[in-house]
Amino acid sequence: MSNIFNEKFLEIDDQNIINKIENTGFFFFEEAIKKEFLNQISNDLSGKEFGVNDNFSTPVVTRTQYYFTHALTTSKNYFDLIISNKFLSLAKSKFNDKFRLKCHRYYETKYGHHMTWHADNVDNQGNIHENDGLIFIIYVNDVFDGEFQLIQGTNLKENHHERKLNYSSDKFVEENFADKVVSFKGKAGSIIVYDTWHLHRAKPINNKNFIRKSIFMQIDQSMRNSEKIILTPDFINKDQIKNLELMTYLGFGEKSDFPSAPIASHKNLPIKSLVGLIYKSLIVSVKNMVKTILSKILTQDQILKIVLKKKK
Repeated sequence: MSNIFNEKFLEIDDQNIINKIENTGFFFFEEAIKKEFLNQISNDLSGKEFGVNDNFSTPVVTRTQYYFTHALTTSKNYFDLIISNKFLSLAKSKFNDKFRLKCHRYYETKYGHHMTWHADNVDNQGNIHENDGLIFIIYVNDVFDGEFQLIQGTNLKENHHERKLNYSSDKFVEENFADKVVSFKGKAGSIIVYDTWHLHRAKPINNKNFIRKSIFMQIDQSMRNSEKIILTPDFINKDQIKNLELMTYLGFGEKSDFPSAPIASHKNLPIKSLVGLIYKSLIVSVKNMVKTILSKILTQDQILKIVLKKKK
């Protein structure tokens, strides 16, 4: 029995899932992953402080989103999900022997976020390529607002030469594809698997108090490049190290110089987080200044007495 997946999902033949994706462009299954397992991932990754001068991997935040891109360094549960036999088996059914993990992330989306309709079959410069890929979206909590959407039929490759850009405005979609938009509301553990050619987005959230928690991962047929896959070595056991397919999937020995998404710095910190950071920095700076002054005017014995008195 799997501690990750529900049995009904595991009972579905991998090739049937791939056939569904090839025929319609997507596969959707509610509660494919056990809620208890996802709760563990949420506990590992949600609500952590973003790092400043922190010598470890931490999340990054923007005005309306929270990203833990390098979650493979922090959560063993998340690691086990990303390298699960089920996901590798699906990729093998689709791509045979050559495929790799291009990118992954745990992320949270808040009210006010707007995502442009787009497809993910692009290279590092935003140019459209013809390499196939599979994208997995997993709901970590119940999502009945701000759900994932795609435009059915936009994955067809016959007219790919006419697609100069892989982005579309809301207005253009409403005027040309309104009847083709498919929405995926679902409970925690629901999974959407679709090909990288599909135009898609996250629907804007209506409830100001709702936060959508999700996991994103992309597996590409092309071995040419990926984002940096940073992980903790002790998450891998000795048998897995000998598994060449798994090592290839994780990109060992391959080029990995795509920038990690999202591009983040102090420039896109939310105002509240930036003000909080400045306040904390001022407090720490004042404390350090006082310590420096005291170290210059007091003897070591006097400093030791102060330290011992604080411990009492």
